[in-house]
Amino acid sequence: FFSSFASHNVGCTITYECLGLSQYEFTMTCYRDCNGINMPNSTTLTFDNNGSCGGAVTNLTLNSVPSLSGVDVSQLCDPTSSTCQGGSSQGTEQWVYTGVTVLPAGCIWTVGYSTCCRSAAITNITGGATYVSTTVNTMINPCNNSVEFSNLPIIYTCDSVLSFYNHGAFDPDGDTLNFSLV
Repeated sequence: FFSSFASHNVGCTITYECLGLSQYEFTMTCYRDCNGINMPNSTTLTFDNNGSCGGAVTNLTLNSVPSLSGVDVSQLCDPTSSTCQGGSSQGTEQWVYTGVTVLPAGCIWTVGYSTCCRSAAITNITGGATYVSTTVNTMINPCNNSVEFSNLPIIYTCDSVLSFYNHGAFDPDGDTLNFSLV
């Protein structure tokens, strides 16, 4: 076996939509440093119900959405200067993956994604891995939707310049949203 390392992942989000009859569509949006390796055409989410339904762990393969993947989302004054476009300024691409699975009612699911190698351009987080997760609670509501984000994440900020951040989070079911920093 050979080890392979890369520095490409800026961050990801996982959202889900209940389609009815215990079916959920999961969407994972990842942001790739254009100086790193390419993102795959598919990836895997891991589901763990922490023993709430017999302890089963399952996986779901997510496939990239071609029209939404590989899109340059660099927030630069001159988009042609992005490394995604062949320029020299650090650039970032968005990659969107989706897949559908059945989640039985009466369980609490932790849905996670992990990969090695966070972008080396990120200097305020130690460690090289990326891990993101969400919780789906089918005990309380057997058909609930996750929070959605209407704004792109702010990828670049300037040193010593005050920045405001609004991810445009909203819940399509009208659930209350609480935020905390960890």
